[in-house]
Amino acid sequence: MTHAQIAALPLTLTAQQFATCVHANQHRKGKPKMPFVTHLVAVTEWLKLWTDNDETLIAVGWLHDTVEDTETTLTDLERRFGSVIRDLVAAETENKFGHVDEVGTWRSRKLDQIARLAHEAEQEPQILYVALADKTANIQEMVTDYQQVGDTLWIRFNSSREDQHWYYQRFATLIGNSVIGHNQPDIIQPLKTALDILWR
Repeated sequence: MTHAQIAALPLTLTAQQFATCVHANQHRKGKPKMPFVTHLVAVTEWLKLWTDNDETLIAVGWLHDTVEDTETTLTDLERRFGSVIRDLVAAETENKFGHVDEVGTWRSRKLDQIARLAHEAEQEPQILYVALADKTANIQEMVTDYQQVGDTLWIRFNSSREDQHWYYQRFATLIGNSVIGHNQPDIIQPLKTALDILWR
């Protein structure tokens, strides 16, 4: 397919094809037989449900891990998808502090991520839809895996079971106190249900 043909595609399909390409050789953490793109499918399905098929947010759902987990840069995204999508992906991208000591920097990275999301959401609350879809997809996958492998689930992460609980609780509080949490209180329920299952 030529660049002109790709440019003529709907935004969400272009984003899907780009993300599928750059994540092609990746898999879900601890699951070498599960392609990474399955996570992106789950994220975008939540976004379709919560945002009445908002094309921009669904595109960001496809692209939200490209800068964090591939060689893609924010400049690449701006060139292909424009500054709005670049900025939304940037807000959702975790600062990995140069990929140094991911275990030792885990809590500081999560605190930084939550603080940046809270700040960005003051100007662009819609970014929280993408963040919530990401976390909901992640934690529901964790529930499914926990039901299959039990406590060995926690070995695959750079943090303890207790730290994961702390993080998801902090995130749930962020959403609950936000504009989207007040306007659509039901959207946080899948996350809370998964929290109850994993840490009851």
